[in-house]
This record gives sequence, C-alpha cells and structure tokens, in this order.
Amino acid sequence: MFLGSDGDELKRLCGRGAQLHEVYLSAEGFIAVQDADHALGLRLLTHHGIFFEFLPLENFRADQLDTLGTKTVPLSAVQAHVNYVLVMTTPAGLCRYVLGDVVRFLDPGKCRLVYVGRTSQWLHTFGESVMERDLASTLDKVCRQNQWMVKNFHVAPLIDESAGGRPRGRHEWWIELKPGTVKTPTGPILAAALDVELQRINETYARQRAAEIMTAPTGWLVIPGVFAHWMEHNRTWSRHSKIPHCLNDRRIATELAQLAPFNPD
Repeated sequence: MFLGSDGDELKRLCGRGAQLHEVYLSAEGFIAVQDADHALGLRLLTHHGIFFEFLPLENFRADQLDTLGTKTVPLSAVQAHVNYVLVMTTPAGLCRYVLGDVVRFLDPGKCRLVYVGRTSQWLHTFGESVMERDLASTLDKVCRQNQWMVKNFHVAPLIDESAGGRPRGRHEWWIELKPGTVKTPTGPILAAALDVELQRINETYARQRAAEIMTAPTGWLVIPGVFAHWMEHNRTWSRHSKIPHCLNDRRIATELAQLAPFNPD
C-alpha cells in the first residue's frame, strides 16, 4: 500500500470534508478495517468466519511451506512489532492458505495491526530486514516535508567492493515524481534524506549502516512515464497490477536502467 500523495488527491476530488478509511481485504476475504485513528492501525476481523494464524517472517521459506506448519502461532501468541506472514483458513475451503502478505501488530491485545508488505517484497540482502511499508513510509515522509509528489518507485540492492575487498551493500532507489512537483530535487539530495529517515524508523537498517555493512544509498530520478513503460513492456499494465516497490534482486532495476533517461547529478 502506498497512498502518499494519492491520498491527498482523493481528498481533493472528494471534498475537504471527506474522511478516508482504510480497508484491508483480498480475494480470499476481508481481513482488517480502520475503525479509529490511522496511527492505531487496523482492527483484525476475528469474528467473520476466517481463522488466522501467523508465521514469523524470519521463519518463512517459500520453497518449504509444507514444513512450516509447526512454526505458526495463533492470535493469542503474537507479539508487537514483529513481522508475521499471514495464514488463513476460510469457510470457502482454503486451509492454512499463505496469502503472501506480511503484517505487524501494534497492539496484540486489541488485535490492531498494519500491513507492511509482501513476502516477495522484502529487502534482506545485507541483513537490513526492510519491508515495503518502511520504504513507502520513508519516501512519503521525505516528500511531504519538501512538497515533492511521488508517482512511483522501486528499491533494489546493490553490492559494492570495499577498499579491503570485503563486499558491502547499499540500496538503489528509482523514483518517478509527478509533473509539476515543486522544488524538484536531485537524486543525491533525495537519497541522503531517505537514508536519514529510513535509519530513524528501521533499527536493523540503522545498525547495518552504523556497522558499515551498508553504505549510503543511491537515488535516481526518472522522467515521467518510465514506470508505465516498464509495466507495458512486461505486459503487467492493468488496473490491478503494480510494479513491485522492492525486490531482493536487481531484475527490475536492470531493466529500468535500460529504459530510463536520467540525470546522474
């Protein structure tokens, strides 16, 4: 999920008095809803026929799902601020179905959680454990502070060789701003601001930066239309498909580099 400036656009279209409420659902069922202030997260729908289990993300292995059943925990055993893969059993016949979503509880006692991303959209090449939500929140905060309006983005890992030969890594941000953005930044300025904010909200990333396992990120600003071009080229352009905001490899970053004219400054 990445409302960002799109949320502001919805409020503009609906009127100044419009109240936006987040609903977390999938084709398999309704999962959670916003029934209070956005900062409190969403309330898990525990009495609507779906039985939920939670698999700690650190135990998740996509190619070993048939061995992970004993590692799931019920709602009564979840802990705050731990990333969990959502597992569902539904009246429609799904049994212990791994949805592919990752959630984090803010208040387990009140069943309040936030969606943090997909199991496929999780950066951990350098042990940083950064989810899609962390990236989206970081970008949204920096852009709001500077009146920059984001159209789309993607983050990929990049491996460097240090002077001593020990490999180190960094993140590479690909960002498309909306036309008419006030005070358009340069890539390095934007990357530096993102680095500071991501360290503030993600302790693991901050530790990897402090230990110099990771170096400062790189930021590229692309011209409007590059992400749409990528999706059309990959035959994924539709109302319901989006480019992944992050992957633990450089497949998309490499293709964006081939498509995107950008200013290296």
